[in-house]
Amino acid sequence: MSFQESENIELKKSTSELKEAVISLVAMLNKHQRAELWFGIRNDGAVVGQQMSEKTLRDISKTIADKVDPKVYPAIEQVMVDGKQCLLVRVEGEDYPYYAYGRAYIRVGDEDRQLSARELENLILQKNREKLRWDMEPCPKAEVDDISGIKLKAFLKGCGLKHDNIPNALEKLNLVKDGKLLNTAVLCFAKKPEKFFPNARLRCAVFGATDTTVTLDMKDFYGDVFTLIRQADEYIHEHINIGMRVEGLLRVDVPEINREAFREAIINAFCHRDYREYDSVNIAVFKDRVEIRSPGRLYGGLTVAMIRKKMVSIRRNELLADLFHRVHFIEKWGRGVRMILEREPETEFEDVGGELQVKSLSGHGATFYFSLPFKQALPQAAELAAAAPLSSRGKILVVDDSANEIELIGHLLKKDQVTFELCQESKRAMALLVKAYEEKAPFTLALLDIMMPELDGLELAGLIKSDPRFYPLRLVAYTARVDNLNDVNFPDFFSFVAAKPLSLETMKRILHEAVPTQESVECPASLAGDKVLVVDDNPLNRMLVGRILKKVGVGFSEAENGLSAIEMVRKEEPDLVLMDQKLPVMNGAEGIGRLRESYSKEMLPILAFTADDFEESQAAMLAAGADGIVNKPLNSDQLIEQLCSSLHGRSDKTTG
Repeated sequence: MSFQESENIELKKSTSELKEAVISLVAMLNKHQRAELWFGIRNDGAVVGQQMSEKTLRDISKTIADKVDPKVYPAIEQVMVDGKQCLLVRVEGEDYPYYAYGRAYIRVGDEDRQLSARELENLILQKNREKLRWDMEPCPKAEVDDISGIKLKAFLKGCGLKHDNIPNALEKLNLVKDGKLLNTAVLCFAKKPEKFFPNARLRCAVFGATDTTVTLDMKDFYGDVFTLIRQADEYIHEHINIGMRVEGLLRVDVPEINREAFREAIINAFCHRDYREYDSVNIAVFKDRVEIRSPGRLYGGLTVAMIRKKMVSIRRNELLADLFHRVHFIEKWGRGVRMILEREPETEFEDVGGELQVKSLSGHGATFYFSLPFKQALPQAAELAAAAPLSSRGKILVVDDSANEIELIGHLLKKDQVTFELCQESKRAMALLVKAYEEKAPFTLALLDIMMPELDGLELAGLIKSDPRFYPLRLVAYTARVDNLNDVNFPDFFSFVAAKPLSLETMKRILHEAVPTQESVECPASLAGDKVLVVDDNPLNRMLVGRILKKVGVGFSEAENGLSAIEMVRKEEPDLVLMDQKLPVMNGAEGIGRLRESYSKEMLPILAFTADDFEESQAAMLAAGADGIVNKPLNSDQLIEQLCSSLHGRSDKTTG
């Protein structure tokens, strides 16, 4: 019979090594929950025998009882090996972590290693993994009424299941336990998940360098996890450069980062994050890369090396992962990381706060990073952009006396390959406008800072509009004094007024205004005298819509969210409601749904006002009862055309 030490077998020459033996016993129990101790056999496997008496057995039993915590009850027996008396101690136990002489140990090969505080924490988490799964815990304050039927019905349709009612649907998806909604149900389908989980949030930012010193844009998003994933995907796609390649006679958009790769990274971040951490999923777009940060260290003892080389997947949130799998967001086989690396081989993974790679981040917990570097610009992109006619892209003059502001705006415009000129003096701006006109390459839009020395933005705008050569030129004012956005301070010849600092969403609208438009659409019926309720939480948007409505003789009132819109409809009795999608208190889809409970489409046309291009989001608004979609950034001709279409020929309102 041969003997060799292993992760659950320890050999000792005699009971003189009893303390070391007890430490080995604890180390093996912590690793495999079972242990064998042999006395009378050297660690090289040679049998030497062990002298023993009743006192020997009592000493072993008492030492294990006194020095091991929690208590274990060993089986001790005398065994003859090669004609020599030996002692075998067998122990099993599931109540780990076990301590010997007040310290915890772990077995690594045939050695015993004292556990660090972090390793001990991991061991406890591993033992209680099922009990501590956040996604399977009940949400004590949530009720069935908090669940959105629209969201749940859309999900069931996506995974091929029938919807009868909300309670049955939740039971079908295993989202109820002992009559209480589980956290996953609230995170995925609640009308307002952030009411229960403040960390049901996505934070996005764009930086103008390779670090965070220059911030160009910053936004927070709240909502259910599926909405946040879509918003994250949209945000990255909107704020990275898009190149082109030619396929036959067609131009095909090619983003700097493969969209499937960053979408997979986004899904992983939300699926496997630690929802006990208060932090949000964070996305940062830098000059040279995109970083996606997911709160919580790697789960179940995973390391970055295991993820990259062995493609191992251990899920922290099994129930949430099951829902993602049902709608084909993830695969059961955990091939997401492999897919990311196939499409973006330079992707970096980093466990910040874990044992493998540790960094000190003041104010941040443990975090897992995806970092996806930008590819070099595609050669065809610049050529195709240069070949595009100027009239299709516009030409912008930026006038601002602040060097910092003008540098940031220039950076934003460069990303869109727009022809532009930067100017820090109002008088020089007029000279540039005249020069461009004489060279038959006029500017199509001027972005004017309001607060400037000598000649401010309002005075400059007056000079421009008094010159017939510049009549077609569109003007946009921008200012840090958002409280002064009204018709008195800002004349109607401004297309709209933007707030400083300019966000990329605002810049998108500016670029839209810069492109010369076709002839205005003529309304087939008079809109004069009609009343429209504009529902948008952004005062800039309400002001812009209001100016367009005034020009065609339409009266309007305003509301900031879906709930106040319902009250305004009852009070004002508008002819049409223009409802934004993303609203506080009550979002657009919910507001439309509530209005449709009292007003049919014939009684009250409702148009959804949204910047979201996702078909699912627009479908949700239409499913709630919207008559059509008005896209942001706003196109005045499109708005007037849709108002005419929705209001012309409608039946008079009747009660009932």
